[in-house]
Amino acid sequence: MKYLIIICFIISIATCAMAGDLNSKSYEPSEANAYQGRLLYDSSEESYPIDKMMKLCDQYTGIDTAQIKCKEYGKGSLKVCDYKCSLHWSAIKKNTPRACCRGLVPECLACEEGISVEAWLDANPDYQTK
Repeated sequence: MKYLIIICFIISIATCAMAGDLNSKSYEPSEANAYQGRLLYDSSEESYPIDKMMKLCDQYTGIDTAQIKCKEYGKGSLKVCDYKCSLHWSAIKKNTPRACCRGLVPECLACEEGISVEAWLDANPDYQTK
């Protein structure tokens, strides 16, 4: 019985460790995700995918090369690259106030949480009735 518990514990730890890798799906930049993207590539079969990232960011004024972060995916030669197009910064500025303030107005509360005012109002539908 002790061995069964130990085996279950080891399996649960392995499952939790792999759960973080399951979120490594590729997606393309768009206005909805603030012009961010993610690419998976096999470094043994292809080179660094900067050309793909540039092509996907072309319609969003190009890629912000300082905002590319790549990491290993699993134990093989797979890599995951998160990247942001140049319009990412204008999307952030458009959706959040210029400076955070202390107070109860939605702009201040949204800024303190680091989200857009619209997202804050969606998350707090009772605000108007207070």
